[in-house]
Amino acid sequence: CMGEKVGETIGYRVKQDTRCGPNTRVEIVTTGVLLRMLQSDPMLSGVDLVILDEFHERSLENDLVLALCRQMNLLYRDDNPVKLLIMSATLAQDELEQALETPILFCPGRTFPIEEHYTAQSSRLSDRTALATQVCQNALEQEKGDLLCFLPGVYEIEQVRRHLQNYCDSWGYDLRVLHGQQKLEEQKATLATSSERRVILATSIAETSLTIDGVTIVVDSGLAREARFDKHTGLSQLHTRPVTLAEATQRAGRAGRTQAGSVYRCWNRAQQANLSKHSEPEISRQDLSPLAYQLIQWGSDDYSEFDWVTPPNESRWKSAITQLARLRLIEPENQQYQLTNDGLAAAKLPLAPHLAKAWVELNRQFSSLDDLKAAACIVAFLQEIGQSREPELFLALEHLLSEQQASPQQKRCIKSAGQLLGSKAGRIEVRSVISQLHTSTFVQKVSKALLMAFPLQLAFSAYVAANPQQGLNDQQVNQSQSLFKLANGRQAELKNGQAGHYLLALHTRSRTDQDRETLSLYLALNSSDIEHCLKHLIKEEDICQWQNGRLVNERIRSIGQLALQQKKSHAVDPELLTQAGIDRVNKEGIKCLPWNKSSQQLHERLLFAFQQQPENWPDMTEMGLLQQADQWLAPYLSDVSSQKQWQQLPVSEMLLSLLPWDKQQSFNKLVPKTFHAATGQQVALDYSEHRPTMHIKLQAMFGTECVPDILGSAVNISLLSPAGRPLAVTANLTTFWRDVYPEVRKEMRGRYPKHPWPEDPITAVATHKTKRQLK
Repeated sequence: CMGEKVGETIGYRVKQDTRCGPNTRVEIVTTGVLLRMLQSDPMLSGVDLVILDEFHERSLENDLVLALCRQMNLLYRDDNPVKLLIMSATLAQDELEQALETPILFCPGRTFPIEEHYTAQSSRLSDRTALATQVCQNALEQEKGDLLCFLPGVYEIEQVRRHLQNYCDSWGYDLRVLHGQQKLEEQKATLATSSERRVILATSIAETSLTIDGVTIVVDSGLAREARFDKHTGLSQLHTRPVTLAEATQRAGRAGRTQAGSVYRCWNRAQQANLSKHSEPEISRQDLSPLAYQLIQWGSDDYSEFDWVTPPNESRWKSAITQLARLRLIEPENQQYQLTNDGLAAAKLPLAPHLAKAWVELNRQFSSLDDLKAAACIVAFLQEIGQSREPELFLALEHLLSEQQASPQQKRCIKSAGQLLGSKAGRIEVRSVISQLHTSTFVQKVSKALLMAFPLQLAFSAYVAANPQQGLNDQQVNQSQSLFKLANGRQAELKNGQAGHYLLALHTRSRTDQDRETLSLYLALNSSDIEHCLKHLIKEEDICQWQNGRLVNERIRSIGQLALQQKKSHAVDPELLTQAGIDRVNKEGIKCLPWNKSSQQLHERLLFAFQQQPENWPDMTEMGLLQQADQWLAPYLSDVSSQKQWQQLPVSEMLLSLLPWDKQQSFNKLVPKTFHAATGQQVALDYSEHRPTMHIKLQAMFGTECVPDILGSAVNISLLSPAGRPLAVTANLTTFWRDVYPEVRKEMRGRYPKHPWPEDPITAVATHKTKRQLK
């Protein structure tokens, strides 16, 4: 509308193209380009306003740019701050107002009315894809115009496409698909107008900043797919979730861009009311190593020094720092992480940390320009494409470069490779690159460089991973395996093709409902490369642990969760033995100790003492004992290396060791094992219940009016008949003799006439004899 060429007043700057001139006042840039501008010029000289559009998407780069701009204003441009304008049609207003302490400006735009339709019943997420097929048909029958259906991924698009194909063919509808894995020409063809009515099945790629002329109907499956980073495995898994209210609004808006339209939602109104307002920002669910790398390059390894809309999670931040240190891109210096020489070189590259590390290593490996051109194509392929129908890296790249007609991916790969090479690139000849891919020396050097860049994506076949006692040996298995274990602990399955026993998992796919990855791009490795390239990451440690009642004592060399070699150790370290025993009890519980009747009764008495007077006695609950294992258990474990020795552990002695000497001396008196009856008998006290209990024949208690309490708890007295059957239970003998005994006497004297049943049991002599024996 200005009547100018691009690059005059308004220009743009993207990764592989720039159109700006001396008179350019408005530059449209990607966030990646803006980050590089900030790193090279922390004052953004000559810039007065930074506009962050579509901020509702809360990408990691957008959050980082905002944080750096705010600190830039604070540190460098206090007198002339850069103005910040954050824009979106569906902003999280409350969160932004609180974080930025700034008001929100609302600018109404021209919109066309959109009629909303919902299902009558609630729907489960697992049923939404099938439901979308039926809703599409219903919408096409009730409305006019083209239809755009939102689905979470390519898999679901194919499902719906198969079910709709016959229906669309019978009505003469043009069924199309739109997703990020398509070639640019395919995407353009999908968006092109048609003389036939179009039905477009799309991922969220069509959610924002896209107008498709003719679309007046939107069918929303209500599903969105996002990647969630697992700091333990170092991988991201695809997670399918319900759409948010903001996403549902954005999707519906596609139906009213050029005229009035309708949206058909695959859920009911009650479910609509329960949708989350906004999706979780990437900073809360994505790998933070690129963010940490940018901040350290900026000059800080402490994310708390910056003002965030959503601060990074502490544990995931530490995981990111660990990743960068593992790559030797950063190292601690003067109590703060700094970029290493490799880190400084990598920081100049428009690459993510792992690929930047790979390119630095490749430059170290190669001096020939032909080798570097081929190496640059490999890095560009991993950056731009990342996956292929061919799972083996070199074959996949050769397949891409050998296409008869240059595809957009091929052009993008070669262009990115040229940018990596810079001024020395010259022309990249496809034939020359393909030739290098078949050179053994080239392949070996590339393998080493990529191994150093992706160490936790090292993978062993399932057989090798399960048999580490054999060590690394390329010839040990004759049959190729399809299942692999990765150094990050996950499993990956190679469904297409065969590989050796050692490989690098360069690209995997997974979903949260799957327990293993699908290996979609790999690089075969030699066992010798692993030892040579990852020497700094190899840990050698002695493992001592109890397994199924047997002590396993081994020396293990490992990378991450992959054991390279496992050998039995004959010498047993007393400290390891002790820890192994403690770990066994923590895992199996105190029941795994060799309890007998005596030690069990002692434990019950000690536990009773603690429950009565916790301030005076050690905690004898199972949890308490486990927490005090270093005091009572550890001193007895340093030479226990067999199950026979384990069974000889003196449990009673171990428990008593928790008592101070004075408590040990008074324990038997304060918490006695037996009650001394008037007959001279020692009657056992049972502490297994909530209070001590004794079982004694009623006649043996004649003349006894009360029993002393134990640590303030009255003793339960189970009074037995001459035949040993329970007659009554009491904790108050005085009350029993007065109120209960007369009824017991009346009933029992006829049943047991040989035994004394005096009218006054208080003055009677305690006995365990019959009346004849008493004469």
